[in-house]
Amino acid sequence: MVDVDRAMQWGFGWELGPFATWDALGFARVRDDMRAAGLKLPEWIEQMDASGACGFYLADEASVSSWSMPQSKFVARPRQPDELDLPAIGKDPARVVWSNDECAVLDIGEGVALFEFRSKMNTLGRAVVEGLLHAIELVEQGPWHGLVVGNASEHFTVGANLFEVATGAVQGHWTELEQGVARFQHMCRRVRYAAKPVVVATQGRVLGGGCELTMWCPHPVCSVESYIGLVEIGVGLIPAGGGTTLMTALAAERAVSDAPVHIAPHLRAAFEIVAKADVATSAQQAMQKGFVCAGATLVMNPDRRLWVARQQVVRLAEQGYRAPGVRAAIPVLGPTGRGPFEVGLAHLAEGGHVDPWLAHVAGRIAWVMTGGDIIAPTTLHENHMLDLEREVFLQLLGEKKTQQKIAEILTANQPKVAKLLAKGLVNISSVFRRKPKPGAAS
Repeated sequence: MVDVDRAMQWGFGWELGPFATWDALGFARVRDDMRAAGLKLPEWIEQMDASGACGFYLADEASVSSWSMPQSKFVARPRQPDELDLPAIGKDPARVVWSNDECAVLDIGEGVALFEFRSKMNTLGRAVVEGLLHAIELVEQGPWHGLVVGNASEHFTVGANLFEVATGAVQGHWTELEQGVARFQHMCRRVRYAAKPVVVATQGRVLGGGCELTMWCPHPVCSVESYIGLVEIGVGLIPAGGGTTLMTALAAERAVSDAPVHIAPHLRAAFEIVAKADVATSAQQAMQKGFVCAGATLVMNPDRRLWVARQQVVRLAEQGYRAPGVRAAIPVLGPTGRGPFEVGLAHLAEGGHVDPWLAHVAGRIAWVMTGGDIIAPTTLHENHMLDLEREVFLQLLGEKKTQQKIAEILTANQPKVAKLLAKGLVNISSVFRRKPKPGAAS
């Protein structure tokens, strides 16, 4: 029975197997409906019902038991040797290395630490960003092989904390916002360039900043059922944690040479993925789109994900880990490469195929991906590209349409926040003082 449920979850991506679904609907309710419909129950289920059992599973804080057909009783579900019980580890004070209100560093054995998100919906707010930076520092300076970044939630993360971003904009804290974006970028780069291996272990939704965190990781471990994408354009922003930069670099890496004519088709494909907020529906598809590196480890059974990630850290450390080199020369195409994007977006907007505001945001993505204000094809250091991302992100955050869209997103769960934003819309625009660079879209 347990094997049937697991097969449907691991092999077909079901949230619950058939017997767990029966329990969720109510064992007695389904039993009675089947009898009323004249359906004969299997003998072993009749025996289970006669014993007084109220479902196929019993759960308490310590363990989960399931009904055993051969033994006609509940037996404890054995935990597989290649699974980590993260909730149990998190409850053991001896294994909590460090924590704050939104994240923690846990000792998961084998000389490996794990950084766990504990924020609402695992959003990446200030406390999480600073927590991960602190965790990497702890691991680098301590007796650890490396760090796993993951959690036991249904979803890895839905991305940045929009409430914090919106609050900073409403209050006109533009310096703090710029510093916050810079810290987020620094966090992502630390995942890649740390002195010891940092392995990001994803599952479920991996959106926005979570996608960028995964893109920076040179050795991620991903559940096959990972839904990964850069969705920032949906709120009128661009990926500013390095997502735009990395997609630009990937386009050049996939080209047969550094010649603009060879890079252009790959850049167009990368631009469309970002501009359309294209979300991969599996880890394999994420690899094709460029959200996950070619050397990633994909795990069919999500319960094995953290164990596999831990072993990945140990393997990398024992081999003698060396972080990848910095991308110091990313080819960018300049205004001649940007022209086709701008013409295409203008035609789509004029033809009513895309909202003019979204076309404007997509144009700013193209501006960054082609190197900003450069006048001819050249190469740029990744730091320069990140500066462009940060600049455009803050420019767009100061626009009324973007603020309205953020308010709409927050309205669903936090009506009070939406009212606050609505009152601050005009004030945000008036306190926004950043000016676009010459030649940038207004």
